[in-house]
Amino acid sequence: MVPPLNKQVWKLDREIRKIILEQVLLYELEIQAGTGGALVTPARFELAFGGMKSAARDPESTDEPLELVRSTLVGEETMKISGQIDRVDIARDQTLVAYDYKLSKGALKKDIYEGRTLQIPIYLEALEQIFFPGQAIAGGGYYTLKGGVERRNTGMYREEFKNEYLALSAKNSIFSEDEWHQFRAEVTERIWEFLDRMRAGRFTVEPSEGYKTCKFCDYVAVCRYEKYRIDRKKRSRELS
Repeated sequence: MVPPLNKQVWKLDREIRKIILEQVLLYELEIQAGTGGALVTPARFELAFGGMKSAARDPESTDEPLELVRSTLVGEETMKISGQIDRVDIARDQTLVAYDYKLSKGALKKDIYEGRTLQIPIYLEALEQIFFPGQAIAGGGYYTLKGGVERRNTGMYREEFKNEYLALSAKNSIFSEDEWHQFRAEVTERIWEFLDRMRAGRFTVEPSEGYKTCKFCDYVAVCRYEKYRIDRKKRSRELS
C-alpha cells in the first residue's frame, strides 16, 4: 500500500527473499522425508488466542485467552494471556509441534529459563489448554529462516520424539521427560514472578545481558540504562 523509497533496492530485496523462501521450501521437504512415518506436516498458521486481532490469523483462532492459575493464601489467582503462534505442525497420530519464526537466530535454553523469551513455553500451554487438549506435544522451537542446517536447533523438544517426529539432531534443546515437566513448571513460576514485580512497581533498569539485550529493545532511545553507572551502584551496594 505504501510505495518503496527506492525501487531498485526493493527489487533486490525481493529477489533475496525469494532465494530464502526457496531454501526454506527445500528444507521443509527434507523434514517431511525425515519424518515420513509420522507424516508431520504444517497445519496451522498464525493461530491466535485471547483476542489477538490479525487479518492473517488462522480460522481456528479463538478469543479465549490462555489462563495460568496459581494458589495463594487468599485463594486461586488467574493470569490471562493473549498470543499468536506462528505455526503448528500436526502428525498423522495428532502429535503437535509449535514454531516461532525468526529471521536469523533463535533463543537458547538459558534465554527461555531466565525469562528473556517466553513465547515457546506460552505457546505450549495454549496448545494444551485451548486448542488440542489431550494430544501429545513433541515440542516447540524457533524456526530460523536464514539458519541453514541449524534452522530448528533452538527451543524445547522432548527426547522421545526427536527422531520420528522432529528429524532433529539438536542436543542443548532436547529434554528428558522429567526435565521437560520441571523446566516448564519453573518457567511458569518465572512468568508469575514478572507479574509480581510489576505489581510491586519494580522496574529495575538492569538488563539481564547488558547492552546485548538493549540491541533488541524497542525502548532503547528513551531508556536511562548506562552500564558503567549501574556497575558503580552495584559496587556501592555491595560495600554497604
